[in-house]
Amino acid sequence: MTILLGSGLNGYMQGDVAMVTYATSIHIKGNIVLIRSGSEIPYVQTGVALEVMKYIDGGWVYVIGNPYGF
Repeated sequence: MTILLGSGLNGYMQGDVAMVTYATSIHIKGNIVLIRSGSEIPYVQTGVALEVMKYIDGGWVYVIGNPYGF
């Protein structure tokens, strides 16, 4: 299943807009990591995400991404 996130952000990202993302917790076990992060479009919207990534061939690859943070 493919979900296109970019089209949902178009209304927020017109013009000179910054999105700030910060990790609130990171848990690493071998080549798997669980990351909970916050994001903000200043003065517009905030959010929390929960992601699982796997280290493959020298880089991190998304396994699961939950933009709702739970």
